[in-house]
Amino acid sequence: MILTHFLKATKHKLFPGKEFTSFDNSIIPAKELRSNGLTFHNDSFYIQTAETEARRLIEKLGCTPKSRILEIGCGQGRMVAGLLRLAGPVNYTGLDVHLPSINWCRKYIESREKSFHFEHLDVLSERYNTGGKLINNNFRFDIKDKSIDIIYIWGVFTNMEGETMKAYLNDLKRMLASGGKVFFTAFVEENVPDISVNPKGYLLDEFTGPLQVVRYEKNYLFSLIEQSGLTIDEFIYGQEFDGQSEFYLS
Repeated sequence: MILTHFLKATKHKLFPGKEFTSFDNSIIPAKELRSNGLTFHNDSFYIQTAETEARRLIEKLGCTPKSRILEIGCGQGRMVAGLLRLAGPVNYTGLDVHLPSINWCRKYIESREKSFHFEHLDVLSERYNTGGKLINNNFRFDIKDKSIDIIYIWGVFTNMEGETMKAYLNDLKRMLASGGKVFFTAFVEENVPDISVNPKGYLLDEFTGPLQVVRYEKNYLFSLIEQSGLTIDEFIYGQEFDGQSEFYLS
């Protein structure tokens, strides 16, 4: 058994796996590097959801070639793959706490598309960045005031402690330009505790690791949004493929 593990490890060092694959003229991460579970190992589904995200950015949030976009929790650039397919180059900044994902995006997206920029957000995440810095009430993103037209946050609050989520939420308005929009997703239900981490019997039979599912009580989350100074333009319950709900804010 020990010899088998040693041989596998040696093979991986000598012949590292490919970091990317090409599907329908798009460069996307290799299957084993993709986050969000085995569902995204299907190349066709990965691209389909990428285009769905990009289409929402264009059709519901008014993205144009001149829009300044900030994606918080960009991962390995899934939404960017859709943007490049449907809209072409845009003024885009992607942030993520997971450094390997940022490095992938820099290597395979930013090096080819100069209007796309990726930065590591080195803050604590029990799931993705255990060595990151603690967030306090004075937290601010390294983004200029009123410099962003669209803030996009898919599947981030779903893996985040409540205090961190509130710190993020409270800084969104500062970054928005006049007429700016915010989109985010979250697991939301009525008549449950305000914040539940990996709640038993909800969505999954078994959770794999910390903060896999963070669920919010609807009225509680609505009140946090109101306190942040943002307005809910539209709320769509549970229509994401994994059961998340959609929030459109201004």
